[in-house]
Amino acid sequence: SGPEFRVLSTKRLARSLKLDETETDKLLGWHELSGERCIARLKSNMLPSSWMMFDRDHVNGMPAHPSEMTDTEWRAAMGEMIPGLEGVEMIVVPSSTGRVLVDGEPLRAPGRHYYVQIKDGHDVERFGATLLQRAFLQGYGFMRPVCSKGDPQAVVGHRQWSIFDPTTFSREHISYEGKPTVKGRGLSVAPARIEVL
Repeated sequence: SGPEFRVLSTKRLARSLKLDETETDKLLGWHELSGERCIARLKSNMLPSSWMMFDRDHVNGMPAHPSEMTDTEWRAAMGEMIPGLEGVEMIVVPSSTGRVLVDGEPLRAPGRHYYVQIKDGHDVERFGATLLQRAFLQGYGFMRPVCSKGDPQAVVGHRQWSIFDPTTFSREHISYEGKPTVKGRGLSVAPARIEVL
């Protein structure tokens, strides 16, 4: 393992460096803040991986059938959209929120991450955009409501979504599988359940 570093949003790093966040050329590469190595969460700062993740989350606006799929049904549905996927080995881990227990019971809709190894990490973004189109053709796409940041109850628009999170195919996306910190009555963390399928 290499030296520790922190990944910051472009907004936060720009503010710390007294730059405008649109000055992305000045945010490229490594920076040091208070003795800590930092890098901006920019696509141009990241290398694609040979591991591609499918992120399964339950979100507002998801139709009842996909929301209630078992893990086997979900993987079969993904296989309908991606021919050959069912014969591929996967590593499955709960997302950080997928490990949270309330009074010893998991959340109603825990998230899971499914990793598959791929030949060309540079092709993931194109693949993700095509997969979202296929999701609508196969009946697994829907329009997810987008809510106001100031008023989470106010719907200000809609965006294309599916039984997977379509935002994870961009190489600057950060995945969280670490042990979450929980504070509150009845909250605890389940052990990581890493599966190889």
